[in-house]
Amino acid sequence: MNVTITVPTIGRIDSVTKSMLASLSNQSFTDFKVYFIVPRYYQEENLLSILEEMELDFKIVHQDREGFENAMNTAIKISGDINLNLDDDAIYNSSHVNSYIDTFENTGAGMIFGRVNGFRPYMNRTLFFLGIQNWANKSPIIDPLKKYAIFFNSAGFLSASIGSLMLPFRNIRLNGSPIGVNMGWRKDALKNFSLREFSRKGTINEAYMAFHAVNSGFNVYETRSINVRHKNTRGSLSRGSLNGADEVKIVELLFSSLVLNTYIRIDNQEFDRTFAKLKKIIPIIPSGLRHKFMESLETVNIGIQEDWNIERIAIAYNGLTKNGDKDNKAQGHLG
Repeated sequence: MNVTITVPTIGRIDSVTKSMLASLSNQSFTDFKVYFIVPRYYQEENLLSILEEMELDFKIVHQDREGFENAMNTAIKISGDINLNLDDDAIYNSSHVNSYIDTFENTGAGMIFGRVNGFRPYMNRTLFFLGIQNWANKSPIIDPLKKYAIFFNSAGFLSASIGSLMLPFRNIRLNGSPIGVNMGWRKDALKNFSLREFSRKGTINEAYMAFHAVNSGFNVYETRSINVRHKNTRGSLSRGSLNGADEVKIVELLFSSLVLNTYIRIDNQEFDRTFAKLKKIIPIIPSGLRHKFMESLETVNIGIQEDWNIERIAIAYNGLTKNGDKDNKAQGHLG
């Protein structure tokens, strides 16, 4: 079994990065190779200066194109039989790699993800919006997603079954939307898959990966037994520093229908029914987020009317978020 670790990064060198690399060097399971995925503009000597101090089997790989989606596509392409995709600013305990291998072998899962700082993903404002989209449409887009706590509904919106999410004390549960800072996949689960170049931050790209895995016959599990320490820095990886992160989450959650339609065809009538229900819910949304919710919802509807054109989607997305990212080199949007 070939085990790899991929680390998309813009190569920043600081105490957090050194701690992350030291934690990788201290794994109980050591038979893995680490691929550091960097943009072509990056001068790799900066990264080499610290990697040479570590006891790691590593290689620096330049991604084909700029942006976070393309970094992830490079990771998918070069990953081994089992791959862990890690943030460059998180700390991993000594059993991290071994725990993933054991879980993959014991479950046969296609993707697995764990906790961050002891917490499960989506236990924040994002869960509120996932719940709203679940209220508007509880029907999964494909039958296997019926058993998942987080899923794409038949209108293509990412939704959360709050009751399933709140079931207590299960160590491993089915959950269709991993979190990138603590995530692993089986290469076979992402065969013939690539992310669409769309977002600046990659907020829910992992959900599209999980959807492909489930649609290919694999399960996607969340486990509370695998945890990482993370500083929650908004400028991590190749995503750039992005202000208004809550607004970006809203935009990407609502745009999920249009992106998902490039993977599997969505019925416009299903979208229209869900769209109408979502508009009715707007008055209960916190006032600080209501405008962005409405603005992005209407832009999604325009995209539907223009026959799901991915370039039109990206233009609309960039227009809604253009003031958020100051690091142009780190952007992952269409230009």
